[in-house]
Amino acid sequence: KGGKVCVVTTESYNAKMCDHLGNTALYKRLRANANPNRTVRRQLVNILQPIYNPKSSTHSPVEKLAPSVDSCSIPEPYGLLKVHKPGAPLRVIVPAFSAVTSVIAKELNRLLRPFVSDRITHRLPDSKALVDKLISLDSLSMHSHLCSLDVSALYDNVDIGAVIEGLPRAFDYSRTRHPNMHSSLAKCST
Repeated sequence: KGGKVCVVTTESYNAKMCDHLGNTALYKRLRANANPNRTVRRQLVNILQPIYNPKSSTHSPVEKLAPSVDSCSIPEPYGLLKVHKPGAPLRVIVPAFSAVTSVIAKELNRLLRPFVSDRITHRLPDSKALVDKLISLDSLSMHSHLCSLDVSALYDNVDIGAVIEGLPRAFDYSRTRHPNMHSSLAKCST
């Protein structure tokens, strides 16, 4: 945090990455030179075709939302050391900006953002906003305590199935133009 530079041996970094990526509950080992993009794109096209009628225009939205495999790359994870924590564990980042699913992820974000904005009424953009909010409180007791909680491996531990299952209770899909939104989200998340 704070833009500091950290020096670590290659062996230590590689050991931490191998330890994290070796978790078979989270990751699947691919054979050498494997490229899963063709399979992922084919599955994505099969999901999108019933939603977007390709005969509705000369340029099918499916081709835009599922870009060609040649224009995509396989995401390559890297790790950032959390030097402020004991043992300096890694925060593994998997940049998906050039993945075959990157365009559909942006589209899903655009479609779901209004639902999330409507549902979350108590959020702050950053820690400065929190400090400003606390300073503005005039009824804060001397016996009040501020707690900061930490979650270990937040994204690794999200139960995608439970999230997808809970979406119909949280969102009114009729507000979108996509009646198959729930099943599409489920298929895109597996």
